[in-house]
Order: sequence, then C-alpha cells, then structure tokens
Amino acid sequence: MITQYHSRMPHIHPQGATFFITFCLQNSLPIKIVQQLKQELHANIKQFNKEKSHDKEIKIYNTQKRYFGKLDSSLDKIKTGAMWLKNPKVAQIVVNRLKELEEKGLYHLVCYSIMPNHVHILLDLSKQLSENTEDNMLENNYMPLSNIMKLIKGASARWCNQALNRTGKFWQKDSYDHYVRGERELENIIYYILNNPVKAGFVKEWRDYTFSYLNEDYINPYSTINKHIKINVV
Repeated sequence: MITQYHSRMPHIHPQGATFFITFCLQNSLPIKIVQQLKQELHANIKQFNKEKSHDKEIKIYNTQKRYFGKLDSSLDKIKTGAMWLKNPKVAQIVVNRLKELEEKGLYHLVCYSIMPNHVHILLDLSKQLSENTEDNMLENNYMPLSNIMKLIKGASARWCNQALNRTGKFWQKDSYDHYVRGERELENIIYYILNNPVKAGFVKEWRDYTFSYLNEDYINPYSTINKHIKINVV
C-alpha cells in the first residue's frame, strides 16, 4: 500500500519501504533559498499531475530527488545559520534517539551522518512487518514514516534544547524524504550519506567521522560500493 499525504511537501510512502531522509535545523537555510526550491518543485509536480501519462509517478519521483539534491547541496555550502549539531553532546542525543526507536522495532537503522546543520538517515521500515515491534508503539499494526519522524524530532528537540540551555524551535518542520527503489539506488544512497562528511572536508575517510554509522548487513559483498567506502565484508 502507498500512503500519500500533504503537509507543506508531497510524499509517497510505500508501506515497509526503505527511506532516505534529510531533516535540518530551524533557520539552517535562508528563507529565500527554501522558498525558491519549493516553488520549483511544486510547479513541476503540478504540471505532471495534469498529465495522463503512465510514467507520471516516475517523473514526480525523479523531480523530488532533484529537489532533494539541490536542498542538500545548499545545506553543505551554507556557512551561516544554526550549527548546533557541531556540539558532540547534541549530536549524540540525536544518535541515541535514532537507536532507541530502532530497539523498539520501528525500523532498521541502515546508516546515518549527522552534519553541523542537518541529518541524513536511511531507515528500513520492513522491520515493522515482522513480529519484533512493541505492540503499544503501533496503530493498526503499522506506524508510517510521518509518525516516526515526529517521534525522532520531537523528543530529540526537547533534549537538545535542554543541552544547549535554549528554548524555541530546534528542527525545521519539514523533513525531506524519498523511498528507495532497488539495490543499486540503496548502494548509491549509502555512499552519498557516508561520503557527506568527507565531501564537506571534515575527514578523509568516512569511518573517521564520529557521527556516521553503517549497518554493514545492507552491503552486498560483491558490490562495487565496497571499494568506494572501503568496507571489509567477510
């Protein structure tokens, strides 16, 4: 089943899929940049929705991916705005929350990188389709990604604000996500996430970055990605 909903952003969420998600700090990007990117995205999607072509969904999916890439590129380049995640104590709070919800059975945490002003995560929600989830966490036997993100961002925002001795909004309201279509795309996204701190110049090797993580069970031992991110699979 595919769930579609609209807050300020359109989303397509197949049940039990794997999702690449980026969420960023409040005021991490200038409003003008965010508004311009959103206007471009919505204009393209509006045009595609008028079409009756059989590949409309693919066009929308690819458009969202391009938007996702432009947004992330802007986050990496920006040198102003909130950078609270540079604080190791704050970044660790986010890591702890991600792992806590994994332990409760809401997803498999495939990988993440926590950057100074944003977070990349890759979540496999197929774990909910097994019998390992805490019953009191789910409604109708499944928790959609939108609810999971509220659990991640809500609690972590409170605890991060406490650590920083501040009040007010911590995360930007929207999260930016798309679901993974196939093993090749999965590998590309894993490489992208792990390489983000390297591309930003923080480290030379992804393993040297304290706040990056990879569940190596998701890497095919015969995949070419192994040589790119230097994983020793036995």
